[in-house]
Amino acid sequence: PTPRRESSGNVAALNVEVSSDTPKPSPGHRDLVHNTWRRIDWLSHYDVLGLGRDASPEDVRRAYLDRSRLFHPDLRHRPDLAGMDRELTAVFERMKEAHDTLVDSESRGIYDRELDHAPGMFATEAAVDPAARRQLAAKNFDRAMELINAKDFFPAVELLREAVHFAPERPEYLFRLGEVELKNENWIERGLENLKEATRLAPLRADFMRLTARALAANGRKKEAETYARRANQVEPSPESSALMEEIFGPATAAAPKLDETPEPKRGLFSRLRKKKGG
Repeated sequence: PTPRRESSGNVAALNVEVSSDTPKPSPGHRDLVHNTWRRIDWLSHYDVLGLGRDASPEDVRRAYLDRSRLFHPDLRHRPDLAGMDRELTAVFERMKEAHDTLVDSESRGIYDRELDHAPGMFATEAAVDPAARRQLAAKNFDRAMELINAKDFFPAVELLREAVHFAPERPEYLFRLGEVELKNENWIERGLENLKEATRLAPLRADFMRLTARALAANGRKKEAETYARRANQVEPSPESSALMEEIFGPATAAAPKLDETPEPKRGLFSRLRKKKGG
């Protein structure tokens, strides 16, 4: 058979890898392809790859590879994506364009200047309607949770990344993204960092801290796990936190002090005099 002609350069190498690890068929995948294609003209190169403006060239390459598994034109042969040739091809070609532009420092500089001078053209940083961005983020998050419940993780990750992009102030979105990323061995580090960032954004969420501690411990980062276990026990002394302390430190370890167990402040001179006067 005649070999498929690939693009030149790094993109070609990435394309070769795409077909080896594609997601399994799912109802959510078709929705993801259609919705991305529908908005493609309003997305910047950064949006198309799910990246921020500070992404490194390596981030760009990794994002291209990850998303290629979801939008490669060869996926049209799958029953759940039948008839999606146009959508898959359009999104994939746009991703290749985004990759080629953003990995090259000169072309990226030109593109960034164009983006800065015409921000209204794209969804990136547009913020023309903050309420609409929050609404879109919430819609993506709700759909992602449905897919997670159905164990359809690949499209769920993309929807969660979009939710985080449109509402970065919502720690719940970032935390759930981290949880799902941990299910893919290629995304472990990214998932752990997202869990940690979510706990930073929500410093009183003991449930986040407990889950983060367990994830860190499960991935060989025991020292960090100990820190999060202690913080969880301080923020919310509870049977769940105590169980985590035993799990991380061992049953003989004394529980960390509770937040309200602080030493009584030293009495000032006026207080001591008043106490003596009162007898």
